[in-house]
Amino acid sequence: MEEGKKKVLIRKRRVKSIAVAILFFLLAICFFKLQIWFFAWSIGLLAIGVLISLLSSSRYIKLKEIEEYENLPFDVRFNDTGIFTYQEDGVTANFKDGACIVKWLDIETIIAYKRDRMTTDCICLDVFYLNTFSFGINEGTKGWYQFLVKMSEAFPQIKRGWEMEIAQPPFKTNLTLLFDKKGRTLEEVMKINYK
Repeated sequence: MEEGKKKVLIRKRRVKSIAVAILFFLLAICFFKLQIWFFAWSIGLLAIGVLISLLSSSRYIKLKEIEEYENLPFDVRFNDTGIFTYQEDGVTANFKDGACIVKWLDIETIIAYKRDRMTTDCICLDVFYLNTFSFGINEGTKGWYQFLVKMSEAFPQIKRGWEMEIAQPPFKTNLTLLFDKKGRTLEEVMKINYK
C-alpha cells in the first residue's frame, strides 16, 4: 500500500475512535442528567479507556516500527532472521513473552491461512508441536521470509507456491494444511488443534 494511503487510513481510524470516545462522553453526560448514575459512570470510564488506548505511546511506537520495517528494501527484509535464531535441528522464536525453542522433528502440524484486515490481507502460519504447544506468525513478523526458507528446507514435502494459492482470491481465509506428521486431513487437524 502506498505511504500516503497508509497515513490517511491510520488518520481515519484515529478520527473514528476519537468520535466514538466523544459519543461515550456525551452519553455519560445525558445519563448523568437523567440521574442514571451507574450508566453515567460506566460509559464515562469506557470513554476514558478508549482515549487512553488511543493516546498510548507504545501503540504509536509499534505502528512506527512496523512502518519503518516495511519500508526497508525487500532484500534486507528477506535476509533478516528477525525474531528467529536457527539451529541445525530447529528454531528459536524470541517472542515478547518469552522464547519458544522447537526442533523441526517435534513439529506435528503447520496450517496456513489468510486474515482479512479490511483493506489488505495478511498470510499467517500456525505451527503446532509436541501435541499441545503452538505459536503463530504472519508476514508482518520480523524474519518471516527466512522462516519460510528454513521451513521449506526442513519440510520439503510442503508444496511449492502455497503462498500464491492462499493469496487468491482476496479476502478469503483459504485455510490450508501445509504439513501434518500423521497424514491427517485438515478437518481432523482442525478438531484437535482449534478446540
